[in-house]
This record gives sequence, structure tokens and C-alpha cells, in this order.
Amino acid sequence: MQAAIHSFLIVLVLWLGALALDRAAAQTGGRGAPPLLVTADVLQAKISEAEGNPELDAKGRAGLIALYHDALSNLKKIDAHTARTDTFAETMRTAPQETDLVRQRTAALKSADPPSARPDDAEPTGVQIARDLKREEADLAAVQALRADIERQLAYQENRLTAIRQDLATAQEQQRAIAAALQSAPAADGPEMLTEARRWSAETRYVALSTLIQALDQELLSLPMKWDLLGATRDEKTVKIDRIGQRVGTLKALNSAWRVEQARKAERAAERMLQTAAGLGPTLAAFAEQNLVLARDLNAVTRPLATLEKEQALAVQLGERIRANHRREQAATEISALSAGLGPLLLAHRQALPDLKVYERKARELAQRIAEVNVRRLRYLDEAARVANGPAAAAELAAGLPPEQTDSLHETLQALIGQRQALLSQQLETEAMYLERLRKLRAAEGEVLEATRSYDSFLEKHLKDVVVFVLDFPSGTAGGDDLCDLLVVDG
Repeated sequence: MQAAIHSFLIVLVLWLGALALDRAAAQTGGRGAPPLLVTADVLQAKISEAEGNPELDAKGRAGLIALYHDALSNLKKIDAHTARTDTFAETMRTAPQETDLVRQRTAALKSADPPSARPDDAEPTGVQIARDLKREEADLAAVQALRADIERQLAYQENRLTAIRQDLATAQEQQRAIAAALQSAPAADGPEMLTEARRWSAETRYVALSTLIQALDQELLSLPMKWDLLGATRDEKTVKIDRIGQRVGTLKALNSAWRVEQARKAERAAERMLQTAAGLGPTLAAFAEQNLVLARDLNAVTRPLATLEKEQALAVQLGERIRANHRREQAATEISALSAGLGPLLLAHRQALPDLKVYERKARELAQRIAEVNVRRLRYLDEAARVANGPAAAAELAAGLPPEQTDSLHETLQALIGQRQALLSQQLETEAMYLERLRKLRAAEGEVLEATRSYDSFLEKHLKDVVVFVLDFPSGTAGGDDLCDLLVVDG
């Protein structure tokens, strides 16, 4: 009887202490001292005592030490849970102010003048434009990565609501079980030290659960503040992305215009060189003609660069829109019952999808273009290697001239070779960009194709489900006959 009363008093003390701890933390937001009946120092001493006790057999010693270690682990959990409670309390205290500051920064960014990609009093060179573009693209990628991380954090925090409630229910159930075990009388024939170790393990576990419940309660209270802060930070990053994106767009347009102008200048220079070489014999004229062909090839890959980038951006947007529609309708069909009115909506969305055959054909065409450019690029690389040694290339070209012309045309030979070297360098650099954009366009349109197939399969399945639902009702059901007629027309 006395043992039962003693156990009940222990549970009562632990419960009252935990309640007092909750109230103190709620009022002050600080860390309270849990009312424990044992300390880490006492447990460490008990472990040393058990290790050196000759009266204990190996099994009894291991079991006793395990209970002491469990109590020590519970003490560490108490500290960890209490620290979490303090962190969540600090979030509740500081997050609203941080959120206001972030929103003020966002408002200031929105009201600021549109970003300028270059100073008004300077005409940037191609090298400057390319350097600035790389810097801005790196900044854009960094901010996009930050926003993606914030969106992941926000999604996690939004899902914490359900998880916290589940953890609270589990902890409360475990605490009730420990309280019941503590109220029951200990085994009368067990060693006193074992009974004591079991009680300490249970008591520390009980308080650890109390501090866990307190931490979960505090986290639950802090969630709205976290959501507001993360949402405001995401909005700030979005505004920054828009502004950096504007600068990137401006610089890309400048870079594209500069490259187009350089290609035109190269073609005009090749035309002038051809006019000069035309009266100097067939060998030099043929070489100058090849330079002009190369210059026109350079123009052919330079002009489409901006268009390819726009096509890729449109393909990315289309793919994102299709995936978003798919996710939205998938969520809607999971929570709503079938109805005849759902059919026409799904059918309209299916009919609005991109034509799969068109994108399959475009994928084949892009693959063919990439293969052709790769082959042509290999030829240019081989030729660039041959003319890399200017004097040797000039000597090879001079071998086709009459001996008496070689000395008098030395400067023209050097000019022709230098022009070929410059054109090949420009061509290889521009073709690398051209290939990159072709591949990016192919990847973006491939994602459109994949998203369309997935969405189309989803719509087809659910349209069949709606048809089965409609056919189960008598003729004349509102929307049902119209849907059947539409499906017949759609095939």
C-alpha cells in the first residue's frame, strides 16, 4: 500500500512540475528547470558503482547500466526539447519584425526605377557585355536557387501542422502509459537498485515527454509566423529575380545585336577581300571565296541565336503551365466526386493540349540540326588546326601561285590567312552557342512532350471514368448527353 502511495506521489510531483514548467515557459518564454529526482552526476556515479559491483552477474550488470544510460539519454532529450522550445519562442518574438522588414524591402524594390544593364554615358564593348551578362546570369541563378530553397522550406513548414498534431497525440499517449506504470507497485522481490533504476528511467522519460509536448506546442504556435516570414522572403526573391531577369534580358539583346553586327562586318570584309583577290589569280580568288562562304555561314548561325532563346523560354513556360494544370486537376479529382459537368471541362483541357505529333516531328528535326552542326563543326575544327600556324598556311597557299607573284603578294596572303583564322574563331565560338541553344530548346520541348503525354493520359483515364458514371444514369441527365456527343466527336 505504501509503495503504491509513493508511486502516486511521484507521478503527481512530476505532473505538477511539468505543468508549472509549461506555465513558466508560456509566461516568460524562457527555459524552466524540470523537477527531476535524479541528476546526470548521480547517474554517472551509479554506472561506475555498477561496473565495479562484484555481487552483480554479467546480465544483471548490463541491464542495470542500460537503465542508467536510458535515464541519461532522457536528460539529454530534456535539454534538447527545452532548447527547441526556446528557439520557437524566439521565432515568435522576432519573426513578425523580420517579416515587416522583408516586406518593406520588397515594396522598395517594386517602386524602384527599372534596372539598367549599362551606364547611359558609355557604349559597352562586346567583351564588356559578355562579362556583364555572365555576372548577371550567375546572380540570377543564385537568387533562383535561394527561392527554390525557401519554397521547399515553406512546403515543409506547411506540412508540419499535421505532423505536430500526430507527434503530440503520440507523446501524450506514451506519457499516460508511463504514468500508469509509475503508479503500479514495483516487484516486491526485485533488487532495490534495479527498482530505483527503473523508476529513474521512467521518471526522466516522463519529463522528457513533457518537454517534448511543450516544444511541440510552442512550434505549433510559431507556425503562422514562420509561414508569413518564409512567404515574404519568397516574394522578395521573386521581385529580385524579375529585376535581375530584366537586366539579363537587356544584356542578352545587346550581346545578340553585337554578335549580329560583328558577323555582318565580317561578311562585308570578306566581300571586299574577294574583290581585291579577284584580279590576283584563281588561287587567291578561290581562297577569298571560301572566306566569304565562311562569313555567310557565320551570319547563318548568329542571326537565329535570339530566336532560339525565345523559343526555349516559351517551351519552358508551356511545360510549366501543362504540369501546373495537371497537378491542379489531379488534386481536384482526388477530393471531388465524379459528375457529368466534369467531363466537358476535362475534354476542353485535353483538346487544348499541344499536338503530340507536331512536337515529335520538331524533336526529330532538332536532332537532325544538331547532328549537322556537329559534323560541320568538326570540319571547322580541323581547318582551324591547319591554319593555326599563319606563316606555314601562307606558304601552303603561295605554293599555288607563280614564283614571280609570291613576294609581291606576301601581304595579301597574310591578310587572307588572318581573315580565315578570325572567321574560324568567330564561327567556332558562335556555333558553340548555337549548339547549346539548340540542345536547350530540344530539352525544353522534350519536357513539353513528356508533360503533354502524362497529362493526356490522365485526362483520358478520367474521361473514361466520367463516361462510365454518366452511362449509369438515365438518358437526359444534365450534361450527360452533351458529354457523350462531345466524346463521339472527339473520337
